[in-house]
Amino acid sequence: MREAFPTMPGLDDLVDDVTLVVSELVTNAVVHGQPPLALEVGTDDSGSRCRVTVVCRDGGPWDGTPPDPIRGRGLAIVRTLAEVSIDADSRGTTVTAVLSR
Repeated sequence: MREAFPTMPGLDDLVDDVTLVVSELVTNAVVHGQPPLALEVGTDDSGSRCRVTVVCRDGGPWDGTPPDPIRGRGLAIVRTLAEVSIDADSRGTTVTAVLSR
């Protein structure tokens, strides 16, 4: 990804944020979800900003329970770094995070 946008300011920060978002979403899918798991990362630099979309899917339903006070801050961290949407039904859960710089 670094080669795709070599002259964009703030690229290193964006790469760091995307790395953290991917880590948190995949961890949540593994710990709380069910197979199958899928991850998609896409980029768009057609405008004046770089946009990265991370989509993490798993086959488990979203339980909506509040986070554990000891753990459970991953999604809150993701929400501070990205616009997040969650689509869940009986077939599984899809979390989409969009980061932009």
